[in-house]
Amino acid sequence: MLRNAAEIARSDGTGRGPGWLDSPLLYALGAPAMSVLGAVTTLLAPMLLDPVSFGAFALMSVLFQNASYFDLGLSQVSDKVLAGEGAMTLVRAEEIVQARWVASLLVGAVLLPLASILAIADGHFTPGQGALAIGAGLAMMIANGRVIAFRSMSLVREFTVSALLLQAGLTLPRLLGLLLAGVNGCFAALGLWFGTLALVLARPGKFDRHRIVMAVRMIRTGLPLFVFGGLWIVFTVASRWISSALSGEHDFGLFAFGANLTFIAVITIGTITQVRYPKIIVAFHKSTEEGSRMLGMDVARLTMALSALVAAGILSAGTVIAALFPAFIEAHAATVVIGMSCIPLGIAVWMLPIAIAFSTMPVVQSAGVFGPPLLALALGMTIGNAMNGIVGQAWACVGASVLLVVTLLLHMRRIGILGTGLCRRIVLTLAAFLGACAVLAVLTYNSRAAAATPAEETMPPYGWDLSFSDEFETLELWDGVHGLWEPHYPWGARKNNDELQFYVDPRPGQDAWALAALEPFQVRDGILYIRADRIPSDLRSEAQDRSYSSGLLTTARSFAFRYGYVEARARIPSGKGFWPALWLIPVDQSWPPEVDILEARGSRPDRYWTTMHYGRPGRPSRMTRRIDTPDLSEDFHVFGMKWTEDHVTWFFDGRPVFRARTPADMHKPMYVVMNLAVGGRWDGSPNDTTPFPSEFAIDYVRVYTPP
Repeated sequence: MLRNAAEIARSDGTGRGPGWLDSPLLYALGAPAMSVLGAVTTLLAPMLLDPVSFGAFALMSVLFQNASYFDLGLSQVSDKVLAGEGAMTLVRAEEIVQARWVASLLVGAVLLPLASILAIADGHFTPGQGALAIGAGLAMMIANGRVIAFRSMSLVREFTVSALLLQAGLTLPRLLGLLLAGVNGCFAALGLWFGTLALVLARPGKFDRHRIVMAVRMIRTGLPLFVFGGLWIVFTVASRWISSALSGEHDFGLFAFGANLTFIAVITIGTITQVRYPKIIVAFHKSTEEGSRMLGMDVARLTMALSALVAAGILSAGTVIAALFPAFIEAHAATVVIGMSCIPLGIAVWMLPIAIAFSTMPVVQSAGVFGPPLLALALGMTIGNAMNGIVGQAWACVGASVLLVVTLLLHMRRIGILGTGLCRRIVLTLAAFLGACAVLAVLTYNSRAAAATPAEETMPPYGWDLSFSDEFETLELWDGVHGLWEPHYPWGARKNNDELQFYVDPRPGQDAWALAALEPFQVRDGILYIRADRIPSDLRSEAQDRSYSSGLLTTARSFAFRYGYVEARARIPSGKGFWPALWLIPVDQSWPPEVDILEARGSRPDRYWTTMHYGRPGRPSRMTRRIDTPDLSEDFHVFGMKWTEDHVTWFFDGRPVFRARTPADMHKPMYVVMNLAVGGRWDGSPNDTTPFPSEFAIDYVRVYTPP
């Protein structure tokens, strides 16, 4: 196939069709267009997936990308040996293409066990899903061998057509798979597409000893050159792996949303770079001054262009996310921050091919370039996460990206292709534009947050009727005829969301007397205490083998309402694994909708979350807002929520903190639920520092309804 293509390329053009197919401009325009289409598919993923599923999608995408790029240096070998013409060049090209089959076996032997270990340790995806993503990536890596050969031999037409065909797999096939079968369908479709192209473009020949020996020799030649590019890929995806280790499933999905958008932008720049960097390398070979001048001008223009795009993104991000990705509204701040790393990463990906081309000791030099930024990324994200969650992680990504530009410039200065003055100008220009974007991001986010906060109004609303109230002088449990609270879900469940507690029913004749003696509810001085404690091992068989006891109360039997103002004065417990909540769910037992007035993590008592779940039962959407507060375990605070036909507004100590439109499916009667969960998907399991027993204290619950 390659021989026929080469012969056609060197013919007089008869029967070759339009001449514009041979123009490099076709690829320069077509590749970004395909990248944009692929990006659109990636952007549609969060519309179809909730944050937890999107987190799995993001990590599987990382595995796919790693497998597709890790060709062990065969791309660099191709660029090095296929620049000539003649039969020998064609033979070498075929050998390099076939060597990718051997490389795929070596890469798969490393990545597949590693992915299984990560899947078990991380929990965001399964070993089978990891294997599916890696298999699709290896198929793409094999098929890409022919594309690289065409590029190295300057067969513009053949390179353009095959490259665009390869990139087309990341558009419609991937989207169809996602629509038909979710995350697994997406990567199954990629495997089918690239597997077919691998068989068509790089049909495997006979595996014999000679072929394997030749492949191993090529890989040994290319491996030192591959280290640079391989570490670049590791750096671009490392933030997602680090975040998955630091964050819960929900928060990681939010971080991955912003990280994926940034990765799309950087990959698009890298695609354009493939057309530009050969000219810059030629200029450097002619004259260091000429190459430096060309590269310096490119970087200056790129910095300004990227800064303008990032600024536009900062100004529009809140509106776009709210309109198109309401389930990811909480990702707004992190997305804006991590988006700023597009500027330094864009500069790095533009300079990297030149740095690789002139490196004399690529293994040692690549360690000097990527080692400090990778270390800074890991430490910075850990510190940032402790200080401000995924937003702190995002700022660490920006800092590590800037450090990468600095280490790359220092390397290029050491090998003699850039002068100190140009390096200084690049750093100062980057600092100026990035600083301006950072200021714009802070000002825009603060002004948007202020605008999103509705005007102060008196709570409870003037003229509304007090329809339900419990001041907890006693606890009135439902007895089948009278009472306010039932101590479990209406359908009888005693746990939810993979929690570790058993909700004890202390009413006579319900649970074993020894469980009731654990006293999940106590009333002292007009305050209700929902109490979590350890269950003795000899009682766990009476509690569905749960390790902890706690309490849940609902008004499902006594009171429900449609539209109103709910208010509770409460104090939450502090300790890893506690999950206190005050919320509403429908009387008809459908889900969604659900409104969370208060959800808190015992490990972070200085914040709580308000959330609405709505949409399709199979694929619900979520709108949530984190509220930073004083330590909620030290004193009582008032948590409120006003629900009208048009809007839902949340209040903290009488101050409005978040407002959203009422979803279409939230116009039905709902009842009040309050509980103290232990473990589960929210704050994880208790640890050695978690105090038992601990209590969720509620002073009162009141519901006002419109007249």
